[in-house]
Order: sequence, then structure tokens, then C-alpha cells
Amino acid sequence: GRANFRSHAKPALPLLLAPAALYLFSVSLLFPVFPSLLKFALPAGVPERGAETTALYGLLQQIKAVLDLFTLPVLGRVSDYVGRKPVTLWCLVLALLQLLLITPPSRTGAAPETYHACLVASRVLGGMSDGVLVLLFASTQGG
Repeated sequence: GRANFRSHAKPALPLLLAPAALYLFSVSLLFPVFPSLLKFALPAGVPERGAETTALYGLLQQIKAVLDLFTLPVLGRVSDYVGRKPVTLWCLVLALLQLLLITPPSRTGAAPETYHACLVASRVLGGMSDGVLVLLFASTQGG
């Protein structure tokens, strides 16, 4: 009957596009400024050199990529168990925390070592939250 039809109905596309757009907007804000934020993670008195900044940027991106590799299957399993909505919401919260962690120390007064830890934590959270797009795409497929 009607109840059976509703259980197989696909979610409304606009409701799925809103969190995807929010996530992509937040990530797109990060890409252009992330390399310039790395200079705040260098110890005081150390001149900014391209090699150190590039190495740190590469390391932070590798952390995120490795976490993407390991957390996407886990997020899929968890979403099968608890549902996609809670996992999607959790991923969006992690993405927001990622953005808060990269607030420049000139605004927070953080020491370079503390800011370095914040950048690492932001990449960890970024790697853990990237599954939101996969979950939203799976929601459109009805599977």
C-alpha cells in the first residue's frame, strides 16, 4: 500500500543538495588559504622558506588522504547500521570543526606549536568528514 511506497521513495534532491553545497563551500574556502596559513605554524624567528612550507603542506594533505582511505569504508558500515542522516550530520559537524581549527593564531593568540597541532587536527577531521559526499550520493541512489 501507501506505506510501502513511502519506504521506497527517494529523498528529495534539494534536501540532499543543501548539505553537499554547504560542505563543498566550506572546503572551497579552505583550499586557497591553507598554504598561506602554514607560515603561522613555523616557530617564531624561523624565516618562512618554501621548502619547509611545501613539505608541511604535503604531509598534512597525506594525513587527510590516508584518513579518507580508511574512514570511508567505516562510515559506510556505520551508516548501514545507524542510518545515513546521523552519519551525514556527524560529518558536517566534523567539517565545521575543521574550519574552526584553522583560525589563524593572530586571531586566537596561539603559539606556533599549538597552531601546528591545530593544522594536523584539522586535516584529521577533514579526512574523517569527507565521507559526507559519498553518503549524500548514496542517498540519491536509494540504496
